[in-house]
Amino acid sequence: MIVVGARILHVIDVHLEMRANAAAQIAQLRPAVIDETGPVVVGGDFNMSRLQWAAPVPVLSGNSATDQATAVDAYMAAIGFGPSDHAPLWIDVQLP
Repeated sequence: MIVVGARILHVIDVHLEMRANAAAQIAQLRPAVIDETGPVVVGGDFNMSRLQWAAPVPVLSGNSATDQATAVDAYMAAIGFGPSDHAPLWIDVQLP
């Protein structure tokens, strides 16, 4: 949490399991974001890929139904979070 005057910015850091399917990643993400209101930044390692895991082996998939980024973006939009470009980002915050 970052407090600037009377304003509060919640910062949530996540690290989702890479070998999980999209539904499992959403299940990991949900408790961290479901009750958030007001200004919030969600960041971290979302481990998004077009890989599906078949036992211990990753299999490249072009199927958007199994694409983790598509599913997680849709979930976050459905609960009121804005879109994501999945690009790396540094934020330098200077407080007065």
